[in-house]
Amino acid sequence: MDRQQEQSQNMDPQEQLAQEYVNRRQRDVKPPRPPRRSPGFAVGMLAGAFCTLLAFSVMVTGRSFFKKPVGIAESKGSDVSKTESSKKAISKKPVEQKAAELADLIDEYYYEKIDQQAMVEGMYAGMVEGLGDPYTAYYTKEEYAALNESTTGIYYGIGTVLTQDKDTKIVSILHVYPGTPAEEAGLRDGDVISKVGEIEADSMELSELTSHIKGEKGTKVHLEIVRAGENGYLGFDVERRQIEVPTVEHQMLEGNVGLIQVSEFSTSTPEQFDQAVKELQAQGMTAMIVDLRNNPGGVLSSVCAMLDEILPEGLVVYTEDKYGRPL
Repeated sequence: MDRQQEQSQNMDPQEQLAQEYVNRRQRDVKPPRPPRRSPGFAVGMLAGAFCTLLAFSVMVTGRSFFKKPVGIAESKGSDVSKTESSKKAISKKPVEQKAAELADLIDEYYYEKIDQQAMVEGMYAGMVEGLGDPYTAYYTKEEYAALNESTTGIYYGIGTVLTQDKDTKIVSILHVYPGTPAEEAGLRDGDVISKVGEIEADSMELSELTSHIKGEKGTKVHLEIVRAGENGYLGFDVERRQIEVPTVEHQMLEGNVGLIQVSEFSTSTPEQFDQAVKELQAQGMTAMIVDLRNNPGGVLSSVCAMLDEILPEGLVVYTEDKYGRPL
């Protein structure tokens, strides 16, 4: 037995599939692609994750240290005096001169085509990043739209969860949601995506690739797949439809104990949570466990809406701005 065969036997099935995909790609005669430069700005922001997990921990233990939410008041404005404004600081002549000098150097020495809009957006992002606060971020129009999509839990696509190897950039289907176009088309967990349309799946970051898989309702996207046990590439034309990502799963355990797993808090999570509670109650639930393991957080108002249904009257959480005004 040669070394390559011995290494193959020591791999798990997913590693073997990835290696098979790499070998197929190496056999294809294709001109090399120049290295891509990934965007320098990628920030995610989740509201109230700590308060969310703490509040739910209290709920699960049955203690009432926190009370029901009473709503969020709008700020009434303030006449608080300010020191030198940030606007004035960045408008000073030395700042403008340095920015102009950097632009001149870029124009003179940068050897590739300049995306001036991306450069300007990067400047905005850098200004906010200079605060050094991980919870303060600048979003482009496209990034803000993606953020809103992720918090609503609803989008137009095919209904899959994808993952990308950080070293090889190989993209695999981690999970196919039941009842979605992806399942109907025959896609499976573990499939490796080779192409999306004419785009090589490993030629870009996963966030950019998914933007090509999503699209307008009723349109189709062509995927080229590598599947374990199959020779060659498999082609699938999958229709894009509205997808509501399930964030709540539930089951009845022994002793009429209901188990509800919440994977994240989107705007659609409270409705899913309420439905799960009702179904378990109809089955005779006498106690409930809420599983928040691996939950990254999400929309604070969704957490409050869920707690509002099961905790006694009172305050759960409140927020203030830096002047002590309620938000």
